[in-house]
Amino acid sequence: MTPQESCQAAEERIQAAQQLMLDPRPETMERCLTELSRVIAILENLATGNARDWNPEVQAAFMRLQSANARLKMQIEHASNFWRGWIQMRMGTGYTRQGLPELAQSETRGSIEA
Repeated sequence: MTPQESCQAAEERIQAAQQLMLDPRPETMERCLTELSRVIAILENLATGNARDWNPEVQAAFMRLQSANARLKMQIEHASNFWRGWIQMRMGTGYTRQGLPELAQSETRGSIEA
């Protein structure tokens, strides 16, 4: 596989992972992890080559790959913040002195510690 084909394959797998994350069920998250593992394997293989040998087309493909990666990162951060907010709304009791959310201790845990 040429470096350009590797970049394109990795970009396609990242896009597939983005689509899978739109349906956050355990089985789709497993498939997403599989796709991202394949991206890692492609990038590790690409890293073994010499970047000096890349032509401008490969560099452009690599830049598209970096953009796809940045979009995936934003999607993951958004989802993480969304679920963190729901947990805080459900279990939050306020904020610590450092400004971090403080979650309520469950009754079971509180009785064990007492």
